[in-house]
Amino acid sequence: MRLDARGAVQERIEASLAELARRRQGLPVALFLHPRDCRLVSLELPALPAAKLAAAVNCAAEALVLGDPAQLRLAHGPRGADGRLTLGWLEASALASLEQAVQRLRLDVREVQAAPFLLPLRDDAWVAGEWDGHLLLRRSLSDAAVHPLPEQGLAEVPQELRLFWLGERPAWGSAALERAEALDEALRWSGPASPWGLALKAPATSAGNGTWKMPLVCAALALLVWVAGLNLYAGQLAGQGQSLQRQSSQRVQQAFPELPVVLDPLRQARERRDAYLAGKADGDAVPGLAALLHGAGEAMPFLAGRLQRLDYHAGELDLELLPGPPGGDAAAWQGELGKHGLQADASDKGWQVRAMEAPPAPAAGAAGSGTAEAAADEDE
Repeated sequence: MRLDARGAVQERIEASLAELARRRQGLPVALFLHPRDCRLVSLELPALPAAKLAAAVNCAAEALVLGDPAQLRLAHGPRGADGRLTLGWLEASALASLEQAVQRLRLDVREVQAAPFLLPLRDDAWVAGEWDGHLLLRRSLSDAAVHPLPEQGLAEVPQELRLFWLGERPAWGSAALERAEALDEALRWSGPASPWGLALKAPATSAGNGTWKMPLVCAALALLVWVAGLNLYAGQLAGQGQSLQRQSSQRVQQAFPELPVVLDPLRQARERRDAYLAGKADGDAVPGLAALLHGAGEAMPFLAGRLQRLDYHAGELDLELLPGPPGGDAAAWQGELGKHGLQADASDKGWQVRAMEAPPAPAAGAAGSGTAEAAADEDE
């Protein structure tokens, strides 16, 4: 095909490469591969820098192709707004004779593109056509597809999309083909070229790129395995810590059944042990940790779910609470706390619980005066 500056076909001939080189006389040439020579696939990838995107495409290609990836020619288009791009590849051996002929005839090959990119473009629509029993689909400037089963491939086109069919309609029919709008066959070569294509280059360069590919893939896999193992080990440690906490609480509860609640097993066990060694019981003048915890737990129900920290020192229990509303009727729970012989004073971060202070003893003179007045009343 010889096209003018507007993409219109000026001449259509069938000639050998040698005849083409003689006719072109050093002018640029664009090659379109047969549909069965170049495979196309659509990939969905996250937004990545250019270097990382190329590595991600190579990794995806290794999972898709059959054989050694180093023996393939890979190329891909830019990532679209929907996160998808088109990947194309073909065997390097299939291009060996073509590369030799191009170099020998000094053809100025500027582009080597897949077959669907010869189709024209239409805004907000797909363009389809058939070439040698293959369905060609062009979705955008850089996105296209090839289906070896045309009827099945056309059935996969979403119904809500506008579809154009290039040239004469085939003998087989389908619902998608019936709703497709017609395009003149003369427009087959009028579409803009894709911004990407398969380059003709020496196989040694492709092999050189392949030598770096496998170490990079192995390093990426090793990193993934290491991260997965680290997360698994962290999860096991967290589970062991929680199990140890539960076991410690159960053992402290069994050793000291008088404790109403176990919040800090190590501290509470240590305080209870020291109290027993010192010979102090809950009825001593200075209440122990157990008595303070029991009284606070019984009289101050609003502590549940809000207790952040507790400290015990010299018969005083400091309760640090999480931010939240004040707890209930203060007079009611203060009275309930008094039944346990305890009192609570507000602090900067919560409450301070300690033994209730005894009322001051009456003076001796006051006591004697009261007795005399009582005796006088009896005489009267």
